[in-house]
Amino acid sequence: MDEATAVLFPDSFEESALGLVPRGWRYVSLRDVVSIFDSKRVPLAGQDRAKRQGPYPYYGAAALMDSVDDYLFDGIYLLTGEDGSVADENGFPITQYVWGKIWVNNHAHVLRSVGINDVVLENFLTMIDISSYITGAAPPKLTLDNLKGIKVPTPSEPLEQQKIADCLSSLDELIAAQARKVDAPKTQKKGLMQQLFPREGETQPRLRFPEFRDAGEWAQKTLGEVVEVASGQVDPTQPPYCDFPQIGSENIESDSGKIVDVKSAREKGVISGNYAFDENDVLYSKIRP
Repeated sequence: MDEATAVLFPDSFEESALGLVPRGWRYVSLRDVVSIFDSKRVPLAGQDRAKRQGPYPYYGAAALMDSVDDYLFDGIYLLTGEDGSVADENGFPITQYVWGKIWVNNHAHVLRSVGINDVVLENFLTMIDISSYITGAAPPKLTLDNLKGIKVPTPSEPLEQQKIADCLSSLDELIAAQARKVDAPKTQKKGLMQQLFPREGETQPRLRFPEFRDAGEWAQKTLGEVVEVASGQVDPTQPPYCDFPQIGSENIESDSGKIVDVKSAREKGVISGNYAFDENDVLYSKIRP
C-alpha cells in the first residue's frame, strides 16, 4: 500500500451506536451536515420542456432528463431520489453530483454540504443501505423527514476529510479520462452516420461504399411502413409479468440508450397495464423526448 493510500486507513477503531468507526470519527444525521432546497424545485411536463429547450440541464430522480431555457439552482449540489428511482437493488441511494446552473424537478431531493466535504458526503451516501428509510412500494419513496434522519460517518478533522476527497477525486479524474477515450469513437460514429444516411431533404447519402455509388436514390417511407407498433397490454400485477423487468423512460440513459437501474414490475409496484417486449424490439418514449 503506498503512503498516499495508507493515510486513509486508521490503525484503530471504536464502537459507535451504529457499529465500529475509525477512532475520532462520529455518526451524525444528514440534517446536521446539509442544507436542503426542495422548496425551490419545479416540475415541467415533457410537452412543456419541448417548448422550452435551452442550455440548462434538467434533472429528475435518477438522471439528466432534458435541457431547458432557464435554471433554478446555481452551485454544487447532491441530488438523491425522492420517489420512483430511490435506491438500487442493494439498497444504496441513487445520487447525482451536479454543479453549475441547473433545473431539478420534484422527484429528487436537492442537498448542499455545509458541515462536511461534498465529495466525501457523496461517496459516503453511495455506500449506505437506506432500505429502512424508504416507505411505500408504488412507487417507493424517501420522505424529507426520513432523508434528514439518515446517519453518515464523518471524520472530525477537516484535513482528513480533504485527504479522502483528494484521493477519491483523483480516481474520478482517472475514470473520466477513460470515459473520454470511450467517447471518442462514439463521436466518430455519429459523424460517420451523418455521412452514411441521407440528410433531411436529400435522397442519397454523401458517403457510399464503392459498389453502391451507382445504386440510385434511397426510398423514403413513413415509420408506419417499416415497423409494427405493439398493441395489447399485459397486467404487471400477475405472473409471469410481475417478475419481468419494468422499463420506463427514466431507465434509459441519455445518448447511450443503455438500460439502467432495472427493477421488476413487482419491485416498482406497477399496477397499470404495460406492453411486453423482447430483445429485438425498439422502445420509443411517448412522454419524454
